[in-house]
Amino acid sequence: LDDQFNQIRPGFDEPKTANLLQNMLRNGDPRERLRALGPLSQWGQAGLGLLADAATDNNPLVATTAMYALLHAGETRLVNDQELPLEPLFSPDNTFQCVGGCRMSIGPLTYIDAPQSLRVKLRVTIKHLDFDLFATPARIELWSIPAHWYAADLLERSREVNWPRLLGQLLFISRLSHEVQNVVRRRNGLQVIVDELQRRERDYAALAYFLSRDLGLLEYSGLGYYGDADLSAHEKIYRRMRYIYGLSNRERFLEPGGAANVTAIASDMVLESVQDSANVTGIQINSNEDSFPENQAERFFLHDVSMNVEQCRQGSVTGIEYGDYFESNTSLPFAARAQVNLNVEKVAGSTITGIRIKRLLPAAGGALFDVNVHLKHMRGSSFTGVQVEMVSASN
Repeated sequence: LDDQFNQIRPGFDEPKTANLLQNMLRNGDPRERLRALGPLSQWGQAGLGLLADAATDNNPLVATTAMYALLHAGETRLVNDQELPLEPLFSPDNTFQCVGGCRMSIGPLTYIDAPQSLRVKLRVTIKHLDFDLFATPARIELWSIPAHWYAADLLERSREVNWPRLLGQLLFISRLSHEVQNVVRRRNGLQVIVDELQRRERDYAALAYFLSRDLGLLEYSGLGYYGDADLSAHEKIYRRMRYIYGLSNRERFLEPGGAANVTAIASDMVLESVQDSANVTGIQINSNEDSFPENQAERFFLHDVSMNVEQCRQGSVTGIEYGDYFESNTSLPFAARAQVNLNVEKVAGSTITGIRIKRLLPAAGGALFDVNVHLKHMRGSSFTGVQVEMVSASN
């Protein structure tokens, strides 16, 4: 824990490339300014000031990518058994990658159009477009992901349950969120980010409080300045997380793909051509309601689609289409897991969709959608990563 706390300290030296990246952020080409955000998002505390400057950029892609880095500061991804900072939201090679907390569309590209309660991870690369992303109107909304989503990611990708390590990460991110607020407040026009960072700081600190109490480490809780605040909702989430990843359930929840309690549907397609108004869908499900049985031992269902298409002309390709999708009221566990890998070489006059949900309804178990899309050439077409067309009133 002390090692985690020591990562935040005053006077942390800037990397030697600081002057270079400062000059890139002043470049007249937004692509060059965006290019600087990749390394800046890897710097941790040292890059916060420049990221806050970039968050006020007049180009929405540059500003949004900087805001995303600030709202996810401290979160990590696993690469070759190492925990590294998240990759930037946008990269100059037209790559978009989001671990959650985003609704965004740019021209004919709808990356994510889903409510905040739906867990979506999306990576999209479109190598060649027939319009300029940087000069096209965009609709963008960002927020921070809940602390228990981050905790579940960390526990599942590490394939072990190390509660003290998780406590250190939660406290680190909470304190870093406070540090980010102090930096962002010194810039104009970023109050919405400050408000979201305050919520993030409290969310991570609250989860850390209950975990530190159970571990007998209350002196590390970092929650003293919240006084008598009502944390009942956070405690409910914490108790559910402890149950899910407790000793008796670890194997079932950390290795859902290998457990006997999995209902799996998989589709693997290789197509030379989709054309002349043809519609191709990897998996089509009218309703997933029956996938949440009363017997808790039969908890998971997995939908896995892989599609490789040489060309799509005047047609449509969809990874997964749900009619009525019954969504979680509790977020954890991620009982429903849908994964789509979609590769199309040439797209002309067509529609490409990763996951489409026609109607979202409440349910008993959480969902995690993981979509990877690679399009090489796209002309006169539209793309949707994950879309919810209708949300029921109860959501």
